[in-house]
Amino acid sequence: MDHSIDPARRVYANDALPIGARTGKRAVDITLYDIDGAEVFLRDFEGQKVFLNFMAYWCRPWVDTIDDLMATIDEYDDDITFVFVAVNPYLQDGQPLDPAAIDDGPDPFRTRYFANIPFLDYREDPEAQAEAVEYFNAHTYFDFRGVGHRTYRSNTTEAYGLPVTYLIDYNGEVVFEAHNIRQYWHANSEVLDAFIAGENLRRYQDSFQVEEDIRLE
Repeated sequence: MDHSIDPARRVYANDALPIGARTGKRAVDITLYDIDGAEVFLRDFEGQKVFLNFMAYWCRPWVDTIDDLMATIDEYDDDITFVFVAVNPYLQDGQPLDPAAIDDGPDPFRTRYFANIPFLDYREDPEAQAEAVEYFNAHTYFDFRGVGHRTYRSNTTEAYGLPVTYLIDYNGEVVFEAHNIRQYWHANSEVLDAFIAGENLRRYQDSFQVEEDIRLE
């Protein structure tokens, strides 16, 4: 899909960049839904440093990094906007991939997704668990039929699942991408420090190499 011919898909106002989902390109706009069903667009975060993370409550590698992720949020929430994009098993549920082919729209899927969040074993400590549930209810946006996930994957040469993270600068430029399934951002906080400072992040790419056991070669 050539997003460059569709102005509605352009994020922010940097016309100098080609649209895509790779480092150095302008992030593709996507339509998401919050816990109440309101539409949210990636372009709504214009002017912010965005941590765009495609994830799922049922993704064990993502859940295993929750403690590190919550520590990251605690430290960087004032400087970075964390946007978590919830993906359901759209390739396994037997439903059409085209959202227009779903008569009931996104609400039944969105409702089921958010209904499961409180019952997940994110963290052992009950207070920490409650904190995580509250945070992800407020900062997770549902990706109906995985359109956002598929759009971003179609613009990369990577073919891996979840999670995947893109760091997007003020002007909508993708400045870093992480495709490995076990992402420890707090343990690699120098990447986010450099992101905030507006530095070139390419030198940190080796810190987020795709794991050998899932690499497709």
